Order: sequence, then structure tokens, then C-alpha cells
Amino acid sequence: MLKSYFKTPFSLLKRYTTAATANVIGGSSANAAHVTPNVIASGSQTIIQDAASRITQKPITSKKTFLLDYYKHVMDTHPLVLFAHYNNLNKNENNMIRALCKDNSSTLTVLRNSIFKVYLRNSQRTDPASPVKAEEKSLLIKNHPLNQYLKGPTCCIAFKELNPAALNNLFTVLKKHQDKLFVIGAKLDNESLDLEKILKIKDLPSKNVLQQQLLGVLHMLSGAGLVNTLEMASSKNLYLTLKSHEQELEKEGKESESKE
Repeated sequence: MLKSYFKTPFSLLKRYTTAATANVIGGSSANAAHVTPNVIASGSQTIIQDAASRITQKPITSKKTFLLDYYKHVMDTHPLVLFAHYNNLNKNENNMIRALCKDNSSTLTVLRNSIFKVYLRNSQRTDPASPVKAEEKSLLIKNHPLNQYLKGPTCCIAFKELNPAALNNLFTVLKKHQDKLFVIGAKLDNESLDLEKILKIKDLPSKNVLQQQLLGVLHMLSGAGLVNTLEMASSKNLYLTLKSHEQELEKEGKESESKE
């Protein structure tokens, strides 16, 4: 019964039936996205493929191909993806946690671990669902760092942008339900993160605050501020080196003038 609450609706695959049919890359009927012709989002670029000419390991209408395409879409278009284990969630609890994720700018998707591992192994290839060509074998990842999180019932929570405040809010509300769902790891861009690193990220200031702080530092370091900062440093080696270089240039300038 639990399966029916979490699985990606296979009925969506009926939209795959012809070459002109859009490729469904959404995880549910509520957030399914359609692109015509068959479009797979890949990071900053979009790979447009003709469904009629696309060659896949399994039939293009198969659930495995659908899930590989969907997992690629999630991982390529979301810089931050949390991985969590869930336990004995009933329908109401599932709906509640999904709503909590949505309220905090994220989307929850339950994973088919075996198929997600196939995606990870082929994630460096343009089309993970296609047969592996001889020249692509070097791109296969046998022991992907994210494999360690795919043990037991696993779901992912994907953020379309890195927002420490939203991440912190989500952790706060999930703390009340940690017996049902708990975060174990994440990927940030192309890096695998353990729980300790995730907790550090959620406590960071927002992007706007960081930008303001950086501008303040740059302003302080401009002009005379740079000299003051160097003078205030515990070690004045750099300041003395710059001062010595300045004096040397002045000396050379005076010598040139005297020769003239």
C-alpha cells in the first residue's frame, strides 16, 4: 500500500507513445513538465532529441527509461538535492511531508534505488538511458559517492536554488518527524555532502547578505583601506615588502631623472 503513495505515476508514460509526444520529465501529475519535441534538460544546456531517432537500452515507453530521464532532470536542474530515509509513512503523513517540502521551496521524490544507481553510473554520459558506446566506457562511474545513501527506502528533496533559510526551515519542521523521515546526505552541484556539512550550509547567511558582506570587505580594502588592513595584520611582512618595493621604484625614478 505504501508503494502506491510514493511511486511515480506510470500512467504518465502513455504520453510517450509517439515521436511527436512530449517527453514527461515531471515526477507527478501535479508538477509534470512537457517539452516538444523530446527535450531533456542538462545543466545549463538543453539537449533536444528526436524521439523517433533516439536509441535507448530499454523501450522509450518503459518505466526504466522514464525514470532515468526524470532522475537526470532532477539532478541536472537542482543544485542542492538532499537524500533521506523514510519509515512507515501513511498517506496523510506522506501528503503532509510533501506539503512541508513544497512550502520550503523544494520537491520530494521517492527513489527506485536500483534505477537511480544506474543513473549515477551513467550520469556523465549525455543520455544515461542509451546503450554504452565503446568511447563512453571511460565515463562510467563504478562507485559513485552518492551510492552510500541508497540503502533502504530512500527519497530525495530537491531545491531549485541554494537557499540556506529555506533549508534551515525544512530541517526545523522535519525535526518533529525524524522518526518518519531523516536526512542522511546531499549533493551540492557536483559534490557529495555528509550530514555535518549540510548542517553548516543551513546556518549560512542568505545570498543577498553574503553579497553585501563581500561588497563591504571590498570597499574596506579599496584605496587607503588596503594599507590600513595590511598595517593591522599580525604579520607586517607583506606590508613591508610592498613599502620596500615602492621605495625602490621611487629610487629608480630619481636616478633616471638625474641621468637625464
